Amino acid sequence: MKIHSLGRDRWRDTERCRKTGGETCDRAKLWIAAGVLAAVIASHHNAFAGTVNVKGSEAGSFVTANFSYDGISPALLAIYAGRDNVGGPFNGQEISEYSFTTGSCTAPDGSAGFPFVLVQADEVDTYHQGQLVSTAKGQADGKGCAGNTGITGAVLTLSVSYGTGKLANASGSITETFTCPTLAFNATSGIFGACQVTRTGSVTD
Repeated sequence: MKIHSLGRDRWRDTERCRKTGGETCDRAKLWIAAGVLAAVIASHHNAFAGTVNVKGSEAGSFVTANFSYDGISPALLAIYAGRDNVGGPFNGQEISEYSFTTGSCTAPDGSAGFPFVLVQADEVDTYHQGQLVSTAKGQADGKGCAGNTGITGAVLTLSVSYGTGKLANASGSITETFTCPTLAFNATSGIFGACQVTRTGSVTD
């Protein structure tokens, strides 16, 4: 009831300000300033404390990079943005290399595809409160399926190496589940695509 009453008071002050000005206008301006301040605080909230079961998502694009972990195949560079309950909104970059294996698999759209496993991946997520640096290595940490329709799916589990700022004491792991349509491909120069990703895992501060 008190919340509803405050909302009505703010609306009345705003309406009176439009009609009469004066002291009512000053109160209306205070309501607006308080609302803006609350929104800023909410968007820059402190990092979590304790242990959090990660829930989040991200979206971005990837392209073949002029980089390789093993000197055999080129890696992929991904650039993305998202939000999770570790630190709120974030931007990030990931470099990852995969290797195709034998056998068959099913892509996210149900098409047949070609299986691959992770060589290595490194990721940096930048939040308002600091950065998380994570790494993954080998097929135990990552694998996927490149569908013959151009849709690729993958699951990657990254271990948090360290953090900065208010995330300096962070540890744990983040599992990312990818669905990525290929947008352009050239057998000589590489690949370009987009990705939608969900995040789970457990991180301790």
